Amino acid sequence: MTQQTLPSVQPMAAKKRSWAEHLLRLAVGLLLWWASAWLLFALLLMPEKSTPTRMFPVCVWQGMRPVPMFLAERKEAEMPQRLCLETLDYREADSPYWLRLDETEPGTFYLQVWNDSMGDPLESAYRLVSTNPEQITPLWQRNGKNMARVMSFFYAIVPSIVLYKLVFYLRARRLRQKSRSITAE
Repeated sequence: MTQQTLPSVQPMAAKKRSWAEHLLRLAVGLLLWWASAWLLFALLLMPEKSTPTRMFPVCVWQGMRPVPMFLAERKEAEMPQRLCLETLDYREADSPYWLRLDETEPGTFYLQVWNDSMGDPLESAYRLVSTNPEQITPLWQRNGKNMARVMSFFYAIVPSIVLYKLVFYLRARRLRQKSRSITAE
């Protein structure tokens, strides 16, 4: 049995990398992480717009302050409170309470309500069919969108590492094939 000697191969880790290559690797890694997180959020984690339930919020005026009120509570009240009929962005000074109402189309409203600084907004969309008598058609509601967005960055760590390793493995393989073809000539 004869012993064969293999050509010495210098490992990639032993080579000195330049700052430009370090920055390139960092940028590619962050880009892959962001793209993985965005795809996970958009395709899997974003909560769907659910059908309206009994706890569907609409914007009403309570004195000079806009507040969300559940549609069922508003219907049961003897004297229903006045609806918010214009676009508004209301924040309280010493409180995390924030209410934003946008009129997306004439008579169609999109409501977002934050009750704490770190929480998700309670989102709803409704259409005002008529004002006399008031008829509101609930379109959809959703909760938990921001938390799903944050969780997508945690869930994207593993797929982005796999993609990162694959990209640089294929790059190193291509460079090795080029160097072999140059040395073979």
